This record gives sequence, C-alpha cells and structure tokens, in this order.
Amino acid sequence: MCSDRWIVAGDLLLIDAASGRVQRIDTQGVDITHTQWRSDRALLLAGHRGFDTVVAWYDRDVHTFTETWVGRELTVAGRYATVSGLGVSGDCALVGEGFERAPELAIIRDGNYQTVRSFDLGYRERARSIDRIECVTWQALDGLEIQGWLLTPRAQPPHPLIINVHGGPVWQMRPVWLGRLSAAMLLLLEHGYAVFYPNPRGSTGRGQDFARRIVGDLGGAETADHLSGIEHLMRRGIADPARLGVTGGSHGGFMTAWLIGHDTRFAAAVAVAPVTNLVSEHLISNIPHFVARFLEDAYTKPSGKYFERSPLMHAHHVKTPTLSICGALDRCTPPEEAVQFHNALLENGVESVLVTYPEEGHGVRKFPAAIDFAARLVDWFETHLSRGGRDPP
Repeated sequence: MCSDRWIVAGDLLLIDAASGRVQRIDTQGVDITHTQWRSDRALLLAGHRGFDTVVAWYDRDVHTFTETWVGRELTVAGRYATVSGLGVSGDCALVGEGFERAPELAIIRDGNYQTVRSFDLGYRERARSIDRIECVTWQALDGLEIQGWLLTPRAQPPHPLIINVHGGPVWQMRPVWLGRLSAAMLLLLEHGYAVFYPNPRGSTGRGQDFARRIVGDLGGAETADHLSGIEHLMRRGIADPARLGVTGGSHGGFMTAWLIGHDTRFAAAVAVAPVTNLVSEHLISNIPHFVARFLEDAYTKPSGKYFERSPLMHAHHVKTPTLSICGALDRCTPPEEAVQFHNALLENGVESVLVTYPEEGHGVRKFPAAIDFAARLVDWFETHLSRGGRDPP
C-alpha cells in the first residue's frame, strides 16, 4: 500500500519511492494486518497483539505510533482486523464481534468504541450458555509461553472438553461470533461442554519469530503445545480426562488427524477439510507450495518429512472414533485427503465415518449444509463423550 510517495512493505517498513530510503515502524508488538494511508504523513493501522485487537495511528513525520483502541472481549470481524478510516484523526469504522456479541457496525471515535447498528437476532440470549470466557496461558515442554481462549459452560467442572485447533497454521483464534461457521461450538456449550481454542507456535499476534517457529516443523513442537494446554486444564480441574474431544478445520483438520495418531486420550475426533497425506496434498491441491514451504523438504525423499509428518502414515496407531468431513469441491485440501484417512482407519478397525458435502469447497459454509454439519459434529461428540469416553491415560 502506498501514498503518493511512501510504500508500506513487509513487517512495517516505509520505503521512500523516490530515494529508496527505508523507515522502520516500531509497532510495539502488534502484528499489523491492515494499513491505510489517511494523508501523506499518517497511517491508520490495525492488527493483533496476544489476546488483544489493536487499532493505531502512525505519524510518519514525527515517528509516533499511537494506539487509539485496544479490544479484548471485542475484536474486528473477519479473518484479520480490517478497518475503514474516517478523516485524518485516527477515527475509523469497523464490524465488531465477540464470543458474546453478534456482528455489529461500530465506530471508534476519540478512542471510544461506539455501536452504530447491531445485527443481533437473538444471539445474546443464546450466548448465556457461556459461563466464563478466559484468557489462558501455559508453558510448553520447551518453556515457551502459549496462549489460548477457554469458554466454559454453566455446569460444575470438570467438564467434557473439546479442543478446537485453528487453521492456517499462521493464523490465530480470537473472540468471534459463534454463529454460522462456529454454531457447533455454541451448541456444545449449551450441552455442557467446555471449548478450548489454543494459539500454538506458528500463530499470529506474537510476532514474526513466533510465527516462524512452525516453518519446517509442521506437526512437530505444536503437537506438545496442544497437549500441554489440555494437561494444564486437567490439572486445574476444568477438563475431564475421560471426556476429551478434538476438532479443527484445514490445518486444524491436519492436527486433529495428527494428534489422534500420536495420543490415545481423545474419546472422539472430528477432522474437517483435513490434510492427511502430504504427498498427495502437494500433487493434487491448488497450493502445492504450501506443503513445500512449511515442511522445508521434498516429496522425492521416501524417508523425509512428507512421509514422516503425514497423519495417514500413523493411522495404524489411532484408537479414537473419527468423523471426517470434506467438501467435494475443495481444491485447497481435496476430498481425497479425508477419504484416504477414513479408509485407513477402517482397515485398522477404528470406528470411522466420512461425510462429503457435494456443493461445498474448503469448509462447510452454505445453508443448509452448515446446519447439517453442526448437528453431525455435536451428535458425534455427544455419542462418544456422554457415555464416559476413553479411560484417562
């Protein structure tokens, strides 16, 4: 993005188009996801820092980075924080949302968040099934601090726990409206489940070095990040060790299939749009560069990471009943990925069900498929966790 003269590049470098002079912006730990010139000297910025969503203002002439709004319970709707500037004062318009708030048009004026129009059609009442929203931190096995969000139901602990692994993997989970694509999580809360959203290494919001920790190590140390988070919640008496479930979509689907191949503590799993064979993912998906980049390896090595880090190659260790869900039109993680894993589980005597939505692509997004998807996911966990689940390890 550029003004008449200055170009924004990389992790906030301003490049003078005329002279080539570079000016680095100190963003105070904020991973910037949105930039917008409001004048030749002023940039409106938005991004994420840890648990917070931040809107900021940068003055190029005096080199000042000023945070105009910081939200924790509320965030900017969408995949990444995106706002629209109003004038040259740092004010902006946005679509806000949260775990307990439906999407709403809002304005940030003089640092104050003001709702203009809410699109709540009864969501706030349904969200009363959330007893508590907690920012959770714990230490991974190597001492790295990991963060995540925990939603608990209105019931006495320990709770049956569903860990929901986010996609990306360079992305993050933050407070979102639990409608449409996340409706199943709200239904689980209404049924007495706790829902855990970890942001392991590789997630955004913690700086470039934190995000790069997953490059070349797909399915590596992030595995322990997830498992240590569950163990942290078990030690606190929040999670019932005998009633643990795992789900996730895209990279979260990959991690779901990967986790159950390396740990038998899960009573049920739902892998959505998963990658299970990194060789076939490279050769038939529309993002072959993704696999090569994140593995830092080549599929021509029979003993390399393409084989070692494929959940399919560990399917014979799986004991967890698994529901695999895919879209027939998915080019990102083609349906063949879910089919291979499903067949491998059946060959190894594991309870497995495969659901393919004929008109869906990457993720289940349209109606009525989204309703069917939510119902199937909740029913799968209800069937396998309500009866006591697996014995704790």
